[in-house]
Amino acid sequence: MASLYPPLNVLFLMSDVGGGHRAAARAIAGALRQLRGDQVNSIIVDLMADYLPWPLNGLPRTYSPLIRYAHPLHGLAWHLGCRPPVAKTLLELLDMVFSPGVRRCYTRYRPDAVISVHPMMVHAPLRVLREMGYTVPFMTVVTDLVSMFPTWFCPQVDACVVPTPAAAQAARHLGMPAERVKVLGQPIDLRFREYLHQFPLPDDRRAARAALGLRPDLPTILLVSGGEGMGPLAEVAQAIDAQRLATQLVIICGRNESLQQALRERSWTLPVRVEGFIENMAAWMAASDCIVTKAGPGTIAEAMAMGLPILLFSYILGQEEGNVAYVVENGLGAYTPEPTAAAALLGDWLSDGQERLLRMRRQCQRLARPNAALDIARTVLDLVSRRERVRIFRAAARSDDRGRDAAFWRNLGA
Repeated sequence: MASLYPPLNVLFLMSDVGGGHRAAARAIAGALRQLRGDQVNSIIVDLMADYLPWPLNGLPRTYSPLIRYAHPLHGLAWHLGCRPPVAKTLLELLDMVFSPGVRRCYTRYRPDAVISVHPMMVHAPLRVLREMGYTVPFMTVVTDLVSMFPTWFCPQVDACVVPTPAAAQAARHLGMPAERVKVLGQPIDLRFREYLHQFPLPDDRRAARAALGLRPDLPTILLVSGGEGMGPLAEVAQAIDAQRLATQLVIICGRNESLQQALRERSWTLPVRVEGFIENMAAWMAASDCIVTKAGPGTIAEAMAMGLPILLFSYILGQEEGNVAYVVENGLGAYTPEPTAAAALLGDWLSDGQERLLRMRRQCQRLARPNAALDIARTVLDLVSRRERVRIFRAAARSDDRGRDAAFWRNLGA
């Protein structure tokens, strides 16, 4: 039966600087679709690329080269931006730069709720929303696990969703009212949750390996480095191969086609499977015994959901620094930037009857939040519902007032 009401327009503000912001928006949009079907219309907008003037609309394309070739510069800029005077100046600049485009975006989509999944798209978009007369909910979904950039937080938002208790503490320290901070986890694709429901993860992962054409009898190391395949992926793979472990290695290169080709052409001692960008990461994680990766928050959250011990080999200065401590201090895995040391540690993990791996697997599963996207989607719908109830109540109150005024004047005339 068709709905009597038009679908809710839920507008996501993000930018393709790294893959995490769009992935988070898509995860929440998928959860909204699962909960309400076609009653919700999710609109994901790259505010920088689509609504900033030239040449500023080219900023998203500079992110990957900056991280790859000027990593320390990015880290320095991040830490400088955390200083209150710099953050204040940055907010003023963002307000000036974003306001005209945000106004056009709202006029085009007429949102019933706005969700920002990017730290540069909170203060100015919220101010413009209210100036335009929209009373719809505005929510922030923080996509960093621990290290918080101050522009994430605006006390006037209706809700601020954070992934970890450490992030909640940082939010309160940076001025967020405690009642508006909700610890719901990092939103990840619902396919991870669906996989877990369909195939509860046993400690024996041979069936999952066989389903992907891997050798069922060999422990499996999964090596990834985000959607762009950045970092010393080749060096780490070669160090693992040199250890001559009784294992097989799966390397996910993402969109880095040149790396994928180079690794496929290389001669390996171990059984090695090289893949490009994949859509079924849940299946590859379910087939693996541990994951070796950079400290991206999305990959960490996905690995935790799949009970996969994590060995970190790199991180982005600034925004991912806290992720390393989060993994190590919570017993989810380890960190070592040196490829040979990483390979040796993997040998230790796989040589003691996997007792250490099993302990880390249990800890990952204990702290995981595979339902985060659904919990966030429910929060969005609750905010919309409450705001609508308030609107109806106020409209009814105004109607009652008009009725009383009319009765007063009728009685006066009588």
